[in-house]
Order: sequence, then C-alpha cells, then structure tokens
Amino acid sequence: MKKTILFILFLSCRQIFAQVSFDTTGGRYSLPIFDSVRIYTDIQYSRNRNATGQLQNLSLDIYEPKGDTLAQRPVIVLLHGGGFIQGSKADMAYSCTQFAKKGFVTVSVQYRLGFTALTSAGVTQMVVRATQDMKNAIRFLRKSAIENNPYKIHPDFIFGGGFSAGAITALHVAYMDKLSEVPANQNITSLDSLHNNGLYPGLDWRFKAAINIAGAIGDTNWIEPGNTPVVSFHGTADATVPYVSGSFGLPGVGSILLFGSKTVDLRCKSLGINTSLRPFEGAGHDYTSGLPWAADTTESRISKFLVPFLTQPTTGLDKTLTSKSEIKLYLAEKEWQIEIPENSFEFLVLDLAGKMLAVQKQTSGSFLKLPFSNHHRILKIKTEKGLQKSLFLPSRI
Repeated sequence: MKKTILFILFLSCRQIFAQVSFDTTGGRYSLPIFDSVRIYTDIQYSRNRNATGQLQNLSLDIYEPKGDTLAQRPVIVLLHGGGFIQGSKADMAYSCTQFAKKGFVTVSVQYRLGFTALTSAGVTQMVVRATQDMKNAIRFLRKSAIENNPYKIHPDFIFGGGFSAGAITALHVAYMDKLSEVPANQNITSLDSLHNNGLYPGLDWRFKAAINIAGAIGDTNWIEPGNTPVVSFHGTADATVPYVSGSFGLPGVGSILLFGSKTVDLRCKSLGINTSLRPFEGAGHDYTSGLPWAADTTESRISKFLVPFLTQPTTGLDKTLTSKSEIKLYLAEKEWQIEIPENSFEFLVLDLAGKMLAVQKQTSGSFLKLPFSNHHRILKIKTEKGLQKSLFLPSRI
C-alpha cells in the first residue's frame, strides 16, 4: 500500500487519574506542526528463533517530533505488510514520519517472517510468531518508560495496527489472547508460549484500540465482550486478504481460513464492542490504487474513531512523580492542583511554542492552583532549594 496514512489521535499528561483532551486550537496532533523528526533506528527489542530455527535479533525504529519538549507523548505501533514472507519496518517510514510531525511518537516493528513448513500448521505458526513479536515490542516500550523514558512516551496510551499482514497480526494480538484459542494443530510449546513473555515478565502487551487496514482474524469467536475496540478499512474485492472470509497463504500448499474486516465488524457489533468499518466498494487489497481520496478518508475516519479514547481516565502514574520530595500534579473538578514540597517557589506558564504567558512567586502554601484553559500549557516550577520541574497541562475543551 503506497504511503498508507494512519492517523491516531492521542494526548497524555503527568498526573494521577489523568484525563486527556483533544487540542482544537493549536493544531498539535491534527496538523504537521513540526518541520522534521528524529529517528532512532535498529533498536533491539527482542531475540527469538525464526522459521529456520536460528536465533534472530529483532529491532524497531522510533520516530519523534524534533524539538518537542513534552515529557510524555502518544505511541503508535505499526507493522508492515508483505504476507509474512517479505517487507520490512522501513516500509512504514512515510507513515511514521507523518505522525511524528503531528506530535506523536511512532514505532515501526520488525517481526519474524517465513514459514516453518508449507502447511496450514506452518502458516499458523507464522502468525503466532508475529503476535509474540508485537507483544514484546510493546513490552519493550513500557519497560523503557518505567526506567528513564528516553523516548518520552505515555505507557497507558498505546494503539496498535498495521496493513495487511501487519493488520492480521494486530487483530490476533487483540483477540487471540487465550491458549485455548490457538488451533489444535499448533504445538504452542515449540513457540515458547502464546505470549512469549520471558523477556519482560509482568509487563502488559495490550493496546487501547486496534487499527485494521486490510486485515483478518482466524476465528471471530475469539472476540469476546469487553475486548479491544477496532477501526477497520478494507477493499470489498480484496483477493489477498478476504473482506468477508476465505483462505490466506499459499493455495494448495499451505493456507488457513481467515475472517475479514466485514465479519470482524459484525461480530464486534453483536457484542457491543466499539467498532467502525469503512469498506471501499470494488477495490482490491491496495484500495488506494486508483482512489486518490482513499488515504485521506482513512486518515480522517481513524482520527474520528479515536478522539473519544483521549478523554478516558488512566490510573497510570508517572514514575518520576512518586517520590515524596517531588512535585505532584492532580486533576481537581475545575482546576489543576500542584503539590510542591516547599512553601516558596517561582512558577512560569508558557504556551506550547514556548512563549511566556505568566510568571509569579509564591511564598506560602505548598499547593498551587491553576484554572483550566482552553489551550494546552506548560508549567515550569523552580523552588528555592533548587528543585525544578516542567509539567504539561492539557486543555479542558
């Protein structure tokens, strides 16, 4: 799919039981407000046996907006297509760059490719390996956030998706989450468990919503009440990955039955799971071919689908704010409340461009209260004892 544009909206802030709001005024997350991006390439996140039985180092690329000062940003994890036998993380470079210019942190993941055997079981193994790799990539990101958060991500807000084989993987990560759901012809012990969590025990691999572009799943019965929401896009005449249901793999050699976006959407609707499907009538696997407006439609519909997730509360706690000697940020009913371990300090309020809006000193009281604004703000605090902190205050629009 040429320059497939995925668009996910996300916002985060440092707080307990935080809520996030979509910025309708400054353009962040909706417009490319950054001119360039910084790319961290070939970061190893896992090492595992591939289809030939050899240990393979697996890596990912991380894109972030260059010059961005926010302490925590949205995370978009993307997997490329290629039928599980070809393709690379570089295939998602265009999409990752576009997202990063809007203020996101985006991640393109290398996953294991190839068949163990040219049989249905071999095809199943191929899909399971890819799901293990996507889970470990997400675990790696959450581990980095817990340690020193070098990529400035918010571990509570991660969305996962991809195109074709990447979308198939994302759907299986979202819904094939029990050992009993693995097909009977699959010896799961040979694949080091369903979740392959030996590298990062105790860290969660789940994401808030799935983005399914021309993907499918092995069994819609795996989708259960309360499961992951999904937004889907698919050409109705797709001959590679079925729109409704059909075989996937190498016909006559090794293939599996898959249920496409239409069936996934119907199943989610029947269970009350948040779902949205945009079919492209008569279009094939690369539904943007001959439909120049299709990529824009995909972008706008993904953003519309994901905006409500940005107002959901999170119980995540920024690890840098847990010390009693640190500054803490709370969300009150009508204002932000900032707890400061000293009674004398100076604070500055800036907009996202760095322009100073206010500066003031407080000489008594350990709480600073600031009313909500219709715009995102940066708060900088410096105490007499030298404690300094910058906090992001999202708008309450």
